Amino acid sequence: MTDAAADGQGTVADPIPARRGRLHHRFVTPEAIYGTILFCAVLTAAEDDADDFHLMVNGLLASLVLWFAHVVAMTVARHGSRDGRETGIRAAVTEGLHHSTGVLIGPAIPLFFLVFGAFGVVDEDVAYWLSIGSGVAVLVVLGILSCRERRVPWPLSLAGGLAAGAAGFLAVVIKATLLE
Repeated sequence: MTDAAADGQGTVADPIPARRGRLHHRFVTPEAIYGTILFCAVLTAAEDDADDFHLMVNGLLASLVLWFAHVVAMTVARHGSRDGRETGIRAAVTEGLHHSTGVLIGPAIPLFFLVFGAFGVVDEDVAYWLSIGSGVAVLVVLGILSCRERRVPWPLSLAGGLAAGAAGFLAVVIKATLLE
């Protein structure tokens, strides 16, 4: 073992393989986490009589607004001169677009389940709960992946994933409560 916890010397863990690292850094991002939480919060905060089609549209629109805001924020923050390095507007927009994809990737699975209810493939209530449940499951998986990248042992990675899912669920409940 080469991780810091195993050798006590504070050494850095062996790097993860390049391909897996690129995938990990594309999906396990703060943006994916807030995209998932926002989407699920929109669902839970909706009126009780809202149908899945309207939930799907509202969740998708909220995700798009958050994504756009994130792209704009990244562009404004990155554009200009920093540490003697000039970043042009095109490079800043490109970085903002790349950095913000998680906002749209995060809610993809919950959205997928909601589409089934919106178009009558499954019962709307079933689709709604599958969507909420899959959102929490996405957060659990993201938490596990984040821990595993740091070479945290599996039992602790599972606990970290469950903690991430619970924290996300709590954030959804708080957001939904404040919106009602």
